[in-house]
Amino acid sequence: MANLFNDVAVFQRDDLAYFQQLKVAGSNGVIIKLTQGTYYANPKFANQYNNAQAAGLATHIYHYFEGGANEAQWLISNIKAMQIENEPINIVNDVEDPSLVWNPMPAANGFTQQMIDAGYGANINWTYGPASWFQEGRLNKGQLIAQHIWPASYGTNQPGVDNAEAWQYTDNFNGLGVDGSMDFSGQLTATAKKNGDWKTGSQGIWYDNGDGSYPNNGWSQIDGTWYLFDAQGWLQTGWRDIAGSWYFLNDQHDGTFGALLTGWQFIAKQWYYLDPSNGALRTGWVNVDANWYYCSPKNGTLQWGWLNDGGYWYLLGEHAVMQTGWSQYNDHWYLFDDYGRMLTGWREIDGKWYYLSPVNGIMQQGWLQLDNQWYWFNADGSMSTGWVSRPQAPVWYHMDDKGVMQTGTQTIDGKQYTLADDGKMK
Repeated sequence: MANLFNDVAVFQRDDLAYFQQLKVAGSNGVIIKLTQGTYYANPKFANQYNNAQAAGLATHIYHYFEGGANEAQWLISNIKAMQIENEPINIVNDVEDPSLVWNPMPAANGFTQQMIDAGYGANINWTYGPASWFQEGRLNKGQLIAQHIWPASYGTNQPGVDNAEAWQYTDNFNGLGVDGSMDFSGQLTATAKKNGDWKTGSQGIWYDNGDGSYPNNGWSQIDGTWYLFDAQGWLQTGWRDIAGSWYFLNDQHDGTFGALLTGWQFIAKQWYYLDPSNGALRTGWVNVDANWYYCSPKNGTLQWGWLNDGGYWYLLGEHAVMQTGWSQYNDHWYLFDDYGRMLTGWREIDGKWYYLSPVNGIMQQGWLQLDNQWYWFNADGSMSTGWVSRPQAPVWYHMDDKGVMQTGTQTIDGKQYTLADDGKMK
């Protein structure tokens, strides 16, 4: 069964009793209007936000969108002014203004992208709009950057929009003169931790255990997620060196601020692999899902292209995966053993002989002189034996069973041939 929630603005009350009334009426959360366009900020917001939380309601914010290019920056500045940038809030872009163009999605996506760039991830961004706009194609979930949609449709028994995560179904919730909605995702009505709460202080974020104590001076697991606190109890973010191992604590305001990250992570335009079991930065060779990768021993960054390790050359190709077998790179073919080491010299593969340059491992094609002997390698790199005709001229050569070009008088298949010093058949 979906949880109920409300959205409020300056038209609603801002006292604690009002939000307690909503709670008693079955509401689990409120979405509070913070801003509109690039000029308006709700003067009741601070009281509404604090009293809604005090009443035990999940609290989030919305912005009334008028299509301007700088509206996200106005919202962000007001989020910071209210000192809620580190709160676990969801952000709703209210796209319904009659002055908007028929297709408001490019402008709405621009708004959401600015929010993401500021650290408010796509997973906490919502788009609200009339169900009719979704039905007519003015809004389309598949084309919106915001991950969630919240259509409004009154007088019906369902949202009327596929894959809606919330539905505003009334403008008079329980006769209280406030909009009422259903939360199908649970994301808008999940309340803060019952036994504790995140707090903002003079030096950042800390966690109130709810009993007068707070985690400090090390790791603490909160609701299944690991966080790191300094000696004074302030939440740590970014890269941290703990007992010689590096860890990364999320520095993005995406609902998991400060959380220990694990697995593949893209940080400051570089990929890193953090041990899934404990979050420690992995360096050197790393095996993930049966593929080998190499992370710099100096700083853990994922390496691409050619790598020399222990005197052997390796190729970290597509998606940085270590190559084995035949691999094409920059229009040349190379051969690697099962350990990823580049092979050179003569190699027999499936009954065919190939020659890989001792200098750079490139598979040879065409004519090649080795130890004063000439060989011809086909386009696929395999060594030729028997009669060979050069593609650019009707000239024939003969290679013995070891691939060496023959000269002089030779008896071949019972017939005698004369081959010039350059191997051409006369």
